[in-house]
Amino acid sequence: MEMKSELLESREWFDSNEAVVIKDFLAREFGVLMNLFVLHHHFGQSEEHYVIMIDGKYIAELEVSNSEIVGCDKYELASYLRDNPKMPRLFRFRIETAQALSVL
Repeated sequence: MEMKSELLESREWFDSNEAVVIKDFLAREFGVLMNLFVLHHHFGQSEEHYVIMIDGKYIAELEVSNSEIVGCDKYELASYLRDNPKMPRLFRFRIETAQALSVL
């Protein structure tokens, strides 16, 4: 239940001023956005790293520095799961939960 709450909060975060740069970038890359979830977020030395699910179909790995997107890798969800077979089970479950929430 806690994971579901975290994911739903991350979806709401995309409506905040803090997320404008990321949301605008993703809209340019993917078109109309219905559901966005932050699957993972951490700080690097000079940038922030995000793993974001888009509409239950795509994954974007973003690097953000000084409110600019400095790196982006895009994947179809099936490819991302196939290419990362050693992904921790908890992260895979997080992806599955976000995917299920995307259709609500």
